[in-house]
Formats: sequence, C-alpha cells, structure tokens
Amino acid sequence: MNTPVTGLVYCDDNNDCTSPDTCTSSGTCHGTPIKGCCNTAADCDDGNLCTSDVCTNHTCSNPPATCTAPDLCTEATCNPLAGTCVNAPKSCDDRNACTTDTCNLANGACVFTPNDIRGAITGIGSDALIVGPTRVPTTNNTVYGGDGNPVSLADFHVGDNVDVCALLQPDGSIVAASVTRLPPDAPPCVDIHGAITGIGSDALIVGPTRVPTTNNTVYGGDGNPVSLADFHVGDNVDVCALLQPDGSIVAASVTRLPPAG
Repeated sequence: MNTPVTGLVYCDDNNDCTSPDTCTSSGTCHGTPIKGCCNTAADCDDGNLCTSDVCTNHTCSNPPATCTAPDLCTEATCNPLAGTCVNAPKSCDDRNACTTDTCNLANGACVFTPNDIRGAITGIGSDALIVGPTRVPTTNNTVYGGDGNPVSLADFHVGDNVDVCALLQPDGSIVAASVTRLPPDAPPCVDIHGAITGIGSDALIVGPTRVPTTNNTVYGGDGNPVSLADFHVGDNVDVCALLQPDGSIVAASVTRLPPAG
C-alpha cells in the first residue's frame, strides 16, 4: 500500500502562474495562484471594452483603444458600451450667448465671434429697433442699460448710439439679448465678452483682461446695475472698451447679460 506524501513541493501542475506547487492528500498537484500572473489574454480581461487585453511574459496590460479623429475640430472617443470609436464635434462653448462659437479647422482652436450691432438707432417700434439698416427684434428677456440708465425699449430714441448684443436664432434671424446706450459720439469700441474673474475699486477683469473704469463708464443690463459695485465675480458681461492714445483701454460701458443657459 502506498501512502500519499503531502505538503512537499516535488510536483508541477504545469501552470507558470502558480507557486508553490504542493501535493495534496489525494495525490494531486495543487498550485497556489500568483496574483497578477497570466497565461493567456483571457486572464487579463478587465471588463472594459475600450481597452485591449494583453498577456506578455505572464504579465497583464490593458492599453486603451486608439481612436483617431478625422480633423482637428473633431474629438474621437471610445464608446465603453460597444467598444467602438465615436466622433463628436469639439466643444467650443464659451457660455457667452453673445458670441458665435466655432472651431478653426486649420489649427483646432476655438473662435468666439461677437454678435454685436453698433450704431445709431434709425427707427423704434413696440418690439424692435433699427440700428443703421438692421432691424433687431426685442423680447421680454432683452436687457437694457448704458448712458442715462435706460430700463426698457421705451427709454431709447432715434439717434441714440447703441451697442446691441444680438443672438442668432436657429432660423437665421436675430434677437436682441441686450441693448446698451453709449455716450453721444462715442468712439469705436473694443468688444470684450465673458465672465468677470475679478473686481477692484476702479477696474474689472473679464477673463484674462483687466479693464479700468472711470466716472464716465455707464452700466446696465440684467438686474439694472448702476455702478461697478453692483457686479460680481462670475457675472457674464459685454464690455465696450475705448482704446486710449497710449494703447491702454477704458470701459465706456459694462452690460450684464442674463446667466448663460
């Protein structure tokens, strides 16, 4: 009668991913699994359809799937539910309703084009104004401000110099988001749009740009602000900045826009 010898490491279960291999009381060879060791790619399945499961020299790796976009304005990602590549337009949303946001195919850079109409009012109706040759409808959501602190369309007059932030509609028409009255004969503005990132006693910072204010700066827009103290970090604004002889800028008007949707 032969009695099995147990506990000795004199057996081999022919699996490189177990160690040690010991003989059991039933006479079989039992190997203790080595954590992280693999024999085939199936041993490396991480359950993620967007990775490849690879076993090399008994070591697992799971490199991500490579998805190549057709151009610089497209972002390619892997769909984890199907394991296939999906192309989507690059997001260029600056959360400013008064800009048209596009992507430059040549370099993949986002371009934010102001939707401003500036000039003298040549006509006013009950629900629209005409700036130069352009008719701009207004709505209950249109905000007003600027020189003289106008609060409604009725406060404007033919001949007023205005800066209108116009929203492009899906059908190609436009609607006024804000109408800011500028001081008479105001020089051309440098448009600065975006969220306020800082406020001082005599200046505000819009995005990365510091814009000084003066006693002649006019305020308006959503909530009818009348001074710099009425603005807050995070407010979305349209600033008409005047270029000075030394190359600096000064705010002629600051209009608070409705919160971006």
